[in-house]
Amino acid sequence: MLNELRLWAGDPPYRALAKKVGPLLRPPRVLGHSTLASMFRADRRRLDSDLVLATVRALGLDEAGIDRWRQACVRVHRTAKFGSPDASPRQLPADLVTFTGRVAEVERLSAAGAAGTVVICAVEGMGGIGKTQLAVHAAHALVRAGRYAEMQLYVNLRGFDPERPPADPAVVLEGFLRQLGVAAQHVPESLDERAAMFRDRMHGRDALVLLDNAADEKQVRELIPGSPGSLVLITSRRSMSGLDDATVVLLDTLGAAESVELIGQIAGPGRVAADPESALRVARLCGGLPLAVTLAAARLRSRPSWTVRDLADRLELGIGELAVGERNVAAVFELSYEGLPESARLVLRRLGIDPGLDSTPGSVAALAGIDVGEAHRLLELLQDEHLLRQQVPDRYELHDLVRAFAADKCQAVDSGAERAAAIGRWLDWCLQSVYAAMDLLQRTRFHLDPLPCPVEVEPAALGDEEAARAWVAGQRANLVAAARYAAEHRPGHAWRITQALGRYYFFSGFNSDWAELLRYALPAAGGDLAALGELWHLRGMFEGVAGSFDRALVSFGKAAHFRELAGDEAKNIISRGNLACTYLDLGQYRRAMAAFRELALPLREAGHRLGEAGMVNNLGFVLGVTGRPREAIATLTEACELYREYGEEDDPMVSLAVIGLNLSRLGEHERATAIVTEAVASAERAGSSRRLGARLNILGVLATERGDYEEAARAHERAREIAHDIGDRGEETEALYRLGVNALRAGDPVAALDFLDEADVPLKGQSHHRWVLGLRQARGDVLLALGDLLGADEQYELVLSDEERSAVVVVCRAAYGRARVALAQDPPDLDAACKWLREALRILAEAEAPALEREVSAALAAVEHG
Repeated sequence: MLNELRLWAGDPPYRALAKKVGPLLRPPRVLGHSTLASMFRADRRRLDSDLVLATVRALGLDEAGIDRWRQACVRVHRTAKFGSPDASPRQLPADLVTFTGRVAEVERLSAAGAAGTVVICAVEGMGGIGKTQLAVHAAHALVRAGRYAEMQLYVNLRGFDPERPPADPAVVLEGFLRQLGVAAQHVPESLDERAAMFRDRMHGRDALVLLDNAADEKQVRELIPGSPGSLVLITSRRSMSGLDDATVVLLDTLGAAESVELIGQIAGPGRVAADPESALRVARLCGGLPLAVTLAAARLRSRPSWTVRDLADRLELGIGELAVGERNVAAVFELSYEGLPESARLVLRRLGIDPGLDSTPGSVAALAGIDVGEAHRLLELLQDEHLLRQQVPDRYELHDLVRAFAADKCQAVDSGAERAAAIGRWLDWCLQSVYAAMDLLQRTRFHLDPLPCPVEVEPAALGDEEAARAWVAGQRANLVAAARYAAEHRPGHAWRITQALGRYYFFSGFNSDWAELLRYALPAAGGDLAALGELWHLRGMFEGVAGSFDRALVSFGKAAHFRELAGDEAKNIISRGNLACTYLDLGQYRRAMAAFRELALPLREAGHRLGEAGMVNNLGFVLGVTGRPREAIATLTEACELYREYGEEDDPMVSLAVIGLNLSRLGEHERATAIVTEAVASAERAGSSRRLGARLNILGVLATERGDYEEAARAHERAREIAHDIGDRGEETEALYRLGVNALRAGDPVAALDFLDEADVPLKGQSHHRWVLGLRQARGDVLLALGDLLGADEQYELVLSDEERSAVVVVCRAAYGRARVALAQDPPDLDAACKWLREALRILAEAEAPALEREVSAALAAVEHG
């Protein structure tokens, strides 16, 4: 064939051809004409592929023709070396029959392998996560599918071998070249030359190269073929992001179901089926780490007398139990740990004792006693080593088993004093960062005995309210963890964190966090009277939001008591004012009104103008509920001015929203809507979920009064959703009640009844509650619309028999309802109707409700003159 090609090219002399071939060799060299002539002899003993390819290129073949000659040379070498023209390097390790899960990852690797260029896929993850098993399994799947069937090269690069250094890329290339048919004496000396020859030998091949356990990008860079048709799979504990065009598959832990399946495959499905709950427990204790699950299951397999529960009990003893023979999880982590610089080791150890659920550069700086910039750099390094993960920007967390390993390391390496100092700085960081956030979000908050910031602690840098709000929301779980830890080790931090966050929790609606912090903080306050007064007051606020008014009365009573003992008269009055708010929630309006009037003056005299604003605002609210809208507007306007002078930006809107509600009661619907719409927007800007829900309910009431029932339903539904999410029982009840009223006004009494029934569920058995009378009156209206005259009359009677009767408008509507029941009878009971209409007007004489008064008066005139 070579002689035929030479004739085709014009039969050039060997001496002239040798001058052309020599520069095309790799590396180029002077080629003797006799050496070249010997290659054309039929009795030659061996085939030099480099010389053949350079010769056919010099004879004028195009690249496609050269590729055909290259493949022919490979086949000749295979035949010579392996005795068969089909023999080729197939070096993949065995595909384990116990391989479990990873469906999405296998599909991603398979899809990446379909590209038309050389494809690089890096499988990354922590030690023991199953990178090698995934890469081997995916490689076998690709080969079984008929892809990369020509050859599969494999090498363990020993990036994290405890006994031997990482593999030298030059040595790896020598092995690959020998597999590709290059004689030992023809393998170049330098790394660059070997890499160039490797790329040349791999050109055009349908090949898969698996580079396992890479130490870093530098180690693999020269082991990557350069032509289309090849797939390179790389596994590493370190990030390979520096490789251009690499597809990174970041491996996470197995899910619970996959972990249990793996246990069954190794230890036997029967043992798992006998106790699936314990199998799930084993999966949880292993944290879904495949190596840990495999070791645990292998241990179970080797101990036939053990049950799965026995295994789970042993695993409870710690990470040291995850070992079989020379294989153990701690040793895997030890390799990664030993490869770190000392500064990163310190950070990893301190992360092991971090009481929080995740970490930020700021919290780690406090733990490790370093600056924030250095903490960020070291956290990124640990993430590149896949010893921790970052679910959201600048928030890092450890796998449970890595945390256990790091905690053991910290215990072994760092002294007790060093550990205590680290956590002490972390608690200081939490508290001082809370102070910084609350100073932005609650500028008028009460500072109770604040601790100074230690010079070695750098609180979270929060530039504005938005950043402060985001910080507190993001740190919720860590702040609970801080209070929990501090309650036992530094009680002062526990109650100070809770006290500083109190008003924020009230407005934001993080009720579950609030309840837990209070549970830790109250015992932590010990005998500190001022702290006890503050915390019991916050406890009362929480109980009121949760709808536990009896408990709220007790808590506010204790708060007032401790504040009196502490000699804080203004705070004592505030707690008594919150007692009055609880009376309001119980529907005891007269008692609440008297208390608000009584308490506003001493607050003014004490110079507590913000407390006075709150008391005046509450008085204005009660005046509106009891049917005195003009007086309510005047009082609320006074509160609004006090808030503007002494309160937060959104505080005046508390009064303005209720002013809007009272304007609507007087028929000024458009003006009212504009005011309340502004108040809703203010609550959204302030991020106050609780205030937002209340204002949306007011906005819905105004829409109902305007006859815009769809808009009203949207507002109340949104308020209902917000209230439900934050656990505000009162506002959720209000939303349901108003949805019922709105549905009835819209002509859908069936839907109205459903809403009212749902609203009534938490109120069952309560005779005194702010919403009880309104719900009964509205239910009477619904039953009347549905034709249930007896049921409607019973509901109206319950309202009229209430001893309080201070909700004048509601009571008037009940009397009006009884009149309508009388008119709906067959025949109508006109005398009873007149009686109840006159009673309704008599009741309404104590209040101001122009629209209702006109409606009742018109009905009475119609009956009397009908």
